[in-house]
Order: sequence, then C-alpha cells, then structure tokens
Amino acid sequence: MDRVLKAFFQDKLRAYKTLSLFLAFITIVAVAAAFFFAHQDQKQHQETVEDDVPLPAKDAPFYNQIISLIEPLQYSGLQALLRSEVSLQIDFVTHTWQLKNIHRFGRDGHIMLDENRYGLCGELASFVYPKAKSLLGPEFDIEFAQVAESGFFLQPQSSHIALLIHDQKTGKIFLLDPSFHRYGRLESFDNYLFYDRRGQLDFMTNQTTDVSFDVESGTPILIRNNRIVFLTVEELDGKFNENNFTIALTATKRYHYAGRYVFLVRKKDGELEVLENLGLAEKIFPLEVYKKLAQKILFWATNQN
Repeated sequence: MDRVLKAFFQDKLRAYKTLSLFLAFITIVAVAAAFFFAHQDQKQHQETVEDDVPLPAKDAPFYNQIISLIEPLQYSGLQALLRSEVSLQIDFVTHTWQLKNIHRFGRDGHIMLDENRYGLCGELASFVYPKAKSLLGPEFDIEFAQVAESGFFLQPQSSHIALLIHDQKTGKIFLLDPSFHRYGRLESFDNYLFYDRRGQLDFMTNQTTDVSFDVESGTPILIRNNRIVFLTVEELDGKFNENNFTIALTATKRYHYAGRYVFLVRKKDGELEVLENLGLAEKIFPLEVYKKLAQKILFWATNQN
C-alpha cells in the first residue's frame, strides 16, 4: 500500500513540475509578446514621415553635405504661431483670412526660421535654396516645385513645396525635400506628383510677412506621430460674419483625406463655444504647447470684429 501511495505522489509531483514548467514557459512567451507589441506600438507613434520611402542611392551631388544641411530642420509652424507678433485676422467681406507677421526675413533678404530650424515646407525650401545653390555651383539649376505627396499632401488640395535640382551637364534631375529629409534621384521618389515649377516663391520675391487663405481652407502647422495638423477658418451653419464663424485645429492621419477636430472655437450668434479632443491632442502635441496654442486661438476668436 505504501508503495502504491508513494508511486501516486511521485506521479503527482512529476505532473506538478511539468505543469509549473509549462506555466513558466507560457508566462515568458506572454511577457515577450507584450514587450514586442508595446515596442511596435511605441515605434508606430514615433515613426518619422520618411519611414516607408525607399532610400535613394547616394550618388546625388554633394549628398553628405546636403543631408547635413537638411537633417536639423523640422517641419513645424507651432513656434511661429506662438510668437507674440503673429495674429489671425478674418475678412468677412472677402471671405478670406490672414496670418499676420508669420514670415521673417534677415538683412540678406533670406527667410528666417524659428530657432534656425522650424518652418513649413515653403519656408524650409526657401531656407535651403541659397545654401544648396552656393554648394552646388552654376552647373546646377534649382527650382521650386509645387507637388502632391502621397502620405500627407494628397490631391487635389496639395500645396507642398520641394526643390528640383537639374544637372546641366548630365541632364539628371534630383529631388530635395527639406520637410521630409529626402534627397536623391527624382526617379527614386514615385510618391510625388508635380503641379508647377518656378524660380522663386512669391513671399521670397516680395518679402511678404503675411499669408492669406480662403475661408473653408487653411494651412498645415505640424506633422507628428503619423498625423498632419491643419489650422482652418470655416463658416458656421452656412453663415459667415462677425457673429458666426469657426477657427479649428484638425488632425488627419497619413494617407487619409478626412480629419478629426482637435480643438475648435466657434462663435454662434455672438456666443463663443469651445470644443476639444484632449485625448487626440495629447497624441500629437506636448501638452504645454497645446494649451498655449489653444489659448491663442481662443484669443483670436474673441478679438475678431
């Protein structure tokens, strides 16, 4: 009988050991899986806009020097919008609105970036233009190109600006996009559609500090965490006057057309109402910066006459 009980308990002990090892294995696998997916999720939120663009061959002229030039630059209009002298003015007669004092120019007439690195596509391209021209020399022509880009600047409302570099000796054309840190042969970038080419941008020629937009349209102000954020001025319920309008921040995911409101101030029959999606805002903005921008938009809405 003792032998039977002893054998029984030994079998039980072996079974428990086996079960313990199995559970330990399952735990390890679960922890590893959780770590993997958490890392993937973090990577998704932090991915840069050029992640899925094929790396071009490094045979573009002055490749290393150009990359060093554009690497510190960042696509962002937040710093400009938060400057004290920048304001938003709505013209209810012409159905347009302006950002006042948004552009700044140095004594040499060239565009100035905030903190020498932040700007939107036209500003970044304008900033790089004289530096690239000096580096490349007279053998290369440089043009500004208005393009659609398949990730964030989709047709038909595209207004993205990049640079085209033409080698006069070989006939080769290279794309330089400071906003997305892209530089290489034009054929390497099949996600661009070209609308227009010009030697200078209007605000460069005239040194214009203000930028105008039609109502129901706006300007991108930031690309971050797979989303592009727009600042827009819109009608309200088909009305557009001093007592009925909307100023909004909307965020649109990469490869998408429709966006979601992040922050919205609307004036309806003279009464102000504020709506915000704080959860979405925290995915895009540093919270402190978002609060400052929201306060400034509310100030703009309050002071439209």
